Amino acid sequence: MSESEKKLTRIPFSSEMEEKIVNLHLWMKIIAIVFYIGTLGGFTFAVIMYQNITESFMTSNPFEVPLFGGYMIRMIIGGVIASILGMFLWKSAVKFNLVATTDTADQEYLENALMSLRSYFMVMGICLIGLVGLLIYGFYTFYQMMTVG
Repeated sequence: MSESEKKLTRIPFSSEMEEKIVNLHLWMKIIAIVFYIGTLGGFTFAVIMYQNITESFMTSNPFEVPLFGGYMIRMIIGGVIASILGMFLWKSAVKFNLVATTDTADQEYLENALMSLRSYFMVMGICLIGLVGLLIYGFYTFYQMMTVG
């Protein structure tokens, strides 16, 4: 028997459990849509900041450029991360819906859904570790500023 023939085509879930899986699928899609809206907002904000940067070069106040540039970069990076997270959640939601609504390849769909969720949590974990690192750096910098002066 080959590996693909050994996989379960139908995992027997109770109707209550299938309903919970469908609800999970819907909530995951809602959260993914929120991530996509955040991405659009971040990119829109970055475009507005870019317009302000070009206006600052045209006016007599070029000192605003670093401030706007930093915000713009953060919005672009945040938008890319949010779209990646949304993509993983959406992909996982679709596979969970297939587990609950079809009887063709439940084990394969469940494996794919869990792998997408794993990727989502890995990216989220990396982001949280990075944020904690930035927070520690900020506290260290603040401490250095307070002790020098």
